[in-house]
Parts: sequence; C-alpha cells; structure tokens
Amino acid sequence: IIISLSIINAVILSFNPIFLSLSCDDTSSYFTSDLSSFFLNRPQDLINNLFISALLLLFFKPELLFNISFQFSYICTFFIILFLNTIKFKPPLLYLKNLSLISIVAFLSTLPLVSFYFGIIPFVGIIANIFLTPILFLVMSLSFLFLFLQIFKLGFIIKDSLLFLVELFRLINFFLFKIGGKIDFKFPILGVVFYYSLFLGMIFIFKYYSRRKQNTPLILP
Repeated sequence: IIISLSIINAVILSFNPIFLSLSCDDTSSYFTSDLSSFFLNRPQDLINNLFISALLLLFFKPELLFNISFQFSYICTFFIILFLNTIKFKPPLLYLKNLSLISIVAFLSTLPLVSFYFGIIPFVGIIANIFLTPILFLVMSLSFLFLFLQIFKLGFIIKDSLLFLVELFRLINFFLFKIGGKIDFKFPILGVVFYYSLFLGMIFIFKYYSRRKQNTPLILP
C-alpha cells in the first residue's frame, strides 16, 4: 500500500507542475524509488535510485531532458554519489574536509554545463564553497548548541564564538561578492562530452586502483 501510494504521489506530481517546482518533483521521484527498494527488501543503491527517479520523471515529461534545472540537479547528484562511493573517509576528523571536497565535486561536475549555457566559468564560487561551507557548518552546529544551552541560561558560554563565526562568514561572503571573478568561455558540445568522459574515466581509474590495493573486485555503480 505504501509503495503504491508513493508511486501515485510521484505520478500526480509529474502531471501537476503547478503544485510543485521541478526540484520537488526530483525529490518526490527519488523518494519513491528509494522507498520502493526499502519495502521490496532490495539493496538500496543510490545510483540506481537516482536513475529510476530520472526515468520516472522523463516517462511523464520527456521534455525535461532538455531542462537546465533537470540536467544540473541530476548530473551534480550523480557525480557526488559516485565520488562518495569511490573515496571513503574516516569520520569524524575529516568531516569538514569532506564538505569542501563535495563542494569541489559539485563545482567540477556542473562546470561544463555552466560554461555551455551561460558562457562563463565562475571560479569565485568554488573558492566560496571551500571556505564558507565549513564555517556555515560550524555556525549551524553552534546555533543548535546555543539554543540548547540557553534553556539552562548558559548560552553566553558560546555566544561570542558564534557571533565571531557569523561575522567572519559575512565578511568573506562580502569580499568574494566584490571580487566577482569569472572567465568568459563557452564549452562546445563536443567539449562537454569529452569533459564528462574524462571526469568519469578518472573516477573509475581511481576506484580501480583503490580496489586493487584492497584486493577486492571492482564493482561499477
């Protein structure tokens, strides 16, 4: 029953773009595939669920294949999942480093699309993500801790640190906005295909040698 309801929900959302945006459709279809694999007692594979959700949307809306938002969201998510499945990190010391690396992967995976559609390469964005993402993580963590401590009237313990991080975040964001760095360059369509082929090849080569060091067979997603 739950599977049927989730599929019906995704179908309704696919037929009704008035109700929700494309990003909500993406989330709903992905949730449907993930929930179905759970209740069918099947191994939950993120790559498979991502492709199923994309096929579900394209089945009802084939024109989404040429939608910029659809291309950006699914390509970026695909490479982030592939990256996380390829390179394993040990928590918790490398957690902040992981956030920056994911930002780099998101930037590299969407770079040719940004260049192809908008004719620019905004290099300031990757710098902002590397520095601002860890700070934002600390701000959010301390904010929750502050709210908890404030229940016992102890929020003053970390209040100054939290305000300092917020001000640091604001200053870095303001500075990067003033720089506004970008390169005017447009990828040709063959360049986009070559870029993604090279990007995928590098990930699979890295995964292959990582598997060899562990003496385990290579399993492509």
